[in-house]
Amino acid sequence: MSAIAIEVFPERTAPLACLIIENPHRLVSLWDMLEFYAASFVECIDQIRSIEITLKESPQELSSPEGRMAAEMFTPWLQNVAVLCDRIMLRSCALHARRTLDDWNSGRTNAADFAERIRDLRHRVIDDLRTRYFFSVDEAKAPFFVYASDSGGDHMRLKSISEVFGEQAVNRFPEAGADMEDAVKCWVADFRPACVFHLMRIIESAIPRIARLSGNTDPKPSWGSVLSRVEAIAIKT
Repeated sequence: MSAIAIEVFPERTAPLACLIIENPHRLVSLWDMLEFYAASFVECIDQIRSIEITLKESPQELSSPEGRMAAEMFTPWLQNVAVLCDRIMLRSCALHARRTLDDWNSGRTNAADFAERIRDLRHRVIDDLRTRYFFSVDEAKAPFFVYASDSGGDHMRLKSISEVFGEQAVNRFPEAGADMEDAVKCWVADFRPACVFHLMRIIESAIPRIARLSGNTDPKPSWGSVLSRVEAIAIKT
């Protein structure tokens, strides 16, 4: 399921990124996640790794004034890493990248310390991503989802109760709307006992009407009395 650098196709990814920032709990498909996260993550790690390799190959030279000038490539790289971290919502990593870049450009850090900060940045990115979790919906529940379009583009949503139970049922039993919605959510999340509970509450909302149709005069009819009355009528007919 149940996903997101600045020079890399901003016009294509911007709508999705904007939508996810506005509503981080929206439904996304695996395609959305890979489209939004995978390219940014791979580029982010690649750029951090490139800086690490450069520092490893020539740490002494980078400590000299000439070396620091030659290392001007770090500025766009780290700026891009910060943007990538923002895009995949790794806020602390983005702050760490910008702080490291500021200290490097101002001369407040040497090559050895800079290299250590870059290693720490890579570990932070991986650690932060390991704390992000996504709930995967079973493929069998796919019919309960539809793609919708709005000003931000196409995105996935859960079907409305009218689309699941039918417009007629929703209009006839408006008091059961909340339980209909919760029943669908529980079924999709595989909370089957909870789904049954809400379905029973939906049926309960129809009990008084069935009681009146069957001639049951009890002001608060129970399941048993209504079913017994309906069964008796069924036997007669």
